[in-house]
Amino acid sequence: MEYSGGRTGMIRALAAAQVLAWLITAALLLAMAFVMWKFQPDMGKMQLGIYGIYVLSCLFAGRYTGKRGAHRKFLWGMCSGMLYFGILAAVSVLSKRTVQPDALHRVLAFVFCTAGGMLGGMTA
Repeated sequence: MEYSGGRTGMIRALAAAQVLAWLITAALLLAMAFVMWKFQPDMGKMQLGIYGIYVLSCLFAGRYTGKRGAHRKFLWGMCSGMLYFGILAAVSVLSKRTVQPDALHRVLAFVFCTAGGMLGGMTA
């Protein structure tokens, strides 16, 4: 399913992919909250779960965006993952809370979001 709707079409595809990614994030965070409530895992396992949610959300967003891109689908998927991280970082800064406590966790989140989006674009 090649899409060549130009710039406006790809901007709409990126926006729709972000809506999809954030809906997936909300559903997975709800499931993770239930698991945390029921089993009370340690902080390391919770952090792994959060990274997994980032990867899965960006993977589906990247796949969605990649399907709409005519060429270089992996780059469109990567852009989708980077946009997801940008929104995540902006919300974190605006709420004056940090999702990741230090620079290493922020870098890891960026890498996971970008790689997840790129992988999704490559599988499109």
